[in-house]
Amino acid sequence: KYHYDNTYFSSPINANEHTFVYQAGLLYLDDNGVVNTHIQPNLIELTSVVNGEGCIYTNGIPTSVKLGDVYISFPGDMHKITSTCEPSLQYEYISFNTTNPELKLALEDIMVKFANPENRVVQDDQLSSLISIAVTELSSRGKHFETYLESVINQIIIKTVRCFDRWNPLSLAPTNEQQLCYFVMNYINTHILTIKNISELALVTNYNYSYLSNL
Repeated sequence: KYHYDNTYFSSPINANEHTFVYQAGLLYLDDNGVVNTHIQPNLIELTSVVNGEGCIYTNGIPTSVKLGDVYISFPGDMHKITSTCEPSLQYEYISFNTTNPELKLALEDIMVKFANPENRVVQDDQLSSLISIAVTELSSRGKHFETYLESVINQIIIKTVRCFDRWNPLSLAPTNEQQLCYFVMNYINTHILTIKNISELALVTNYNYSYLSNL
C-alpha cells in the first residue's frame, strides 16, 4: 500500500546538472505483504526502514531488515521485498544516478566492494533522515524546491559513500588515541536515535569499554 509513490522514469527530476532522481516514495506492506521480484534499473536505490521488520531479497539472497536499516540496491539486481506479520514493514525509498565523475567513481567502488547482498545494510540516523526529507520534498514541492532538493540529494549521495566506505577501527594504531576518540564521537552522532547502550561502543570498536571510558 503506497502512502505515496513518485515515479519519474519518463521525466527524471534534475537535482543538478549531473544527478537525477527517478523514484521516491513511502510504502506500507500488509502483514506478510510482498513486493514481487523485479529487475532494478540502471539506478542506485536506497530503502530506509521506518517501521516494522521484513526481508529484502537480492538475486535470491535474503537479508533481514528492521527499523533504522538502510539497504542499498544496485543496477541489474533482481529485487524483492517481504514483510513479517507484526509489525508490518514500512519503508521509504529513493532511486537516483549521477554522472558526476568523482561521485560516480565512488558509487561504482561501492558496487564492487558490496556486491554480496548480505553486506548491503547500514544504520545511520543522518542518512535515514536525509532520505525522509528528500521523499517528503519530492511529494510536497515547497518553496525553492530545486535548490533545496539539490542540497539534500548531494548529501544523500555523499553520506551513502561515507557509510559504505567502511573504515575498520581494528586498523587503528593503539596509540592513535585522537583518531579513536573521533571515531567514537562520530559513531554516537550518527546513531543517536538507535544506540541502546553506550557499552555498544566496545563491540563496534573492538576495544575494551573500560579503556574507552578512561580515554
